[in-house]
Amino acid sequence: MTEKVEKSWECEYCRARFKNKQEAIVHEKQHGQPSSFVHDESDYQCQKKYPESIIVKMNDGAEILYRQEKNLEDSSWIGR
Repeated sequence: MTEKVEKSWECEYCRARFKNKQEAIVHEKQHGQPSSFVHDESDYQCQKKYPESIIVKMNDGAEILYRQEKNLEDSSWIGR
């Protein structure tokens, strides 16, 4: 018995799968891409190494605010 192998394309950003290459390309172009990162110097806390938040400017003009929830360098929260 032979196994049927189907070609598919995968979005590099969200891993959605497509049977058609052109559909995959159109889909990928819908994802915004970061163009720069901005942080406010006043956003640093006294005992913290990194800013609490950053603004990511996207290639479509959007500005997205990201806030630090957990510092991944501090392994004490893992498994909770």
